Amino acid sequence: MSNRFNATSFGQRVVAHIAGPKVQKLIARFPRTPADTLRELSLAGDDTVDAYLEHAVDFNPKRDDIIEKLRSDAAAGHPQAKALWSELNTVPEWVDFARVKRGQKVFFRFAEIFQMLFLFDSLIGTGAPDFSKVFLATGYLANPSKQSFKRLVETIHWVVNIMADEELGPGSDAWAATVRVRFLHAAVRRRLAAKWAADEVVFPINQEQNCATILSICVNPFMQFPSLGIRSSKEEREDFGHAWRYIGYLLGIPDKWNPLRNGFDWAISFSADIVAHIMNPDEHAIRVANAVLGGAAVGLSDIVERLRPTFVFSQLPAKKKKRIENLTPFFFKIFTHMAREIVGDEFCDFVGFPNNRDIPLLHKVIARVGLSGVIVATRVLRVVPPVRDVTGKLRKGHYKRKNTKNQRNQPKNQNKHIPADRVEVKVEAPSGGPSGARSGDSARAAAFIEE
Repeated sequence: MSNRFNATSFGQRVVAHIAGPKVQKLIARFPRTPADTLRELSLAGDDTVDAYLEHAVDFNPKRDDIIEKLRSDAAAGHPQAKALWSELNTVPEWVDFARVKRGQKVFFRFAEIFQMLFLFDSLIGTGAPDFSKVFLATGYLANPSKQSFKRLVETIHWVVNIMADEELGPGSDAWAATVRVRFLHAAVRRRLAAKWAADEVVFPINQEQNCATILSICVNPFMQFPSLGIRSSKEEREDFGHAWRYIGYLLGIPDKWNPLRNGFDWAISFSADIVAHIMNPDEHAIRVANAVLGGAAVGLSDIVERLRPTFVFSQLPAKKKKRIENLTPFFFKIFTHMAREIVGDEFCDFVGFPNNRDIPLLHKVIARVGLSGVIVATRVLRVVPPVRDVTGKLRKGHYKRKNTKNQRNQPKNQNKHIPADRVEVKVEAPSGGPSGARSGDSARAAAFIEE
């Protein structure tokens, strides 16, 4: 175990905190992924969809429905369109849809804790400079705002829609939503590759990042479950991983690089290697990490505002805006205390989140009660299998209705944000790198919330 967790890199220390002793022992059973392999992933795009966009005629992502355009071009004999359409509609031999369906059910057994961990695990991605620069360039996670919150919610909606689709496969709603996400990534990659300087060391939105994204949703929560006292069976983990292996295929990850191709335990080890490889937070991480948690605080404040009785509180826009601004720091401090519990102090110190001693006791109590409540509820509802299955079905129905209400029109992922030629960041990284973070860096976080 010492070879894998000797705390020689920032990423390894973060993984050690997230994994805990039990999962560290599991990870240590596998050899480390060679750096050359990870480097190869970081330089690879999505050849099939990239080739189609390179040769697509009269294609405007802001105007055209992506899937209808692809179908039309394939029917017209467009070579690259035919190749991509065939790939998307071909189900690999290894796909077992019975296992996929079981994997989908697993999500709803852990739905609440999954979504909570997704928020905080997304901070790990912000610690990778190449992730952060993409977020800043597209404008999706540049500042703590409703837009940042919307971006997080859209990702959760996408995951819920995939897990709730009983016909996951070619032509299904989840299939179409995933194909649109793949095209969104390709469109951003194409524009950034043309705009960014030639000395960029990786390909924007590359296969290493695609693998990291899949792993953060599918694997990382299970990596944290033992430390949280939550149990899961090997069958549940393997079925869930099988479902996400197919989703990874639809997202354009070649099976030779699919992080779930060798089973779930190996995927946990691979996830640890990717985090250690990509995580080297810089000034970009400070801004994007604060945009993630700050955006969540803004979004929750907005939800609370909309729930206020209209006959008691003034509905003047200026008054509503002021109440949201006053409430946002309250939720931000609650979220940052949770982040310190889940992601660890070292990362939170570097990005300038408030230090625990600067967070009032009330906020700590609310954070602890909220986190513990979700954990206890998850554990209790899994004690009796019939109760576990019934509550899973109820959760599935609830989230399907919630998604339908919140997303009346299926988003076409039209990439309305134009990537910037250069990423301008107004902050400075703490001297000494991540290990030299200072507790006083919380002032920078406050500055972002106030912008």
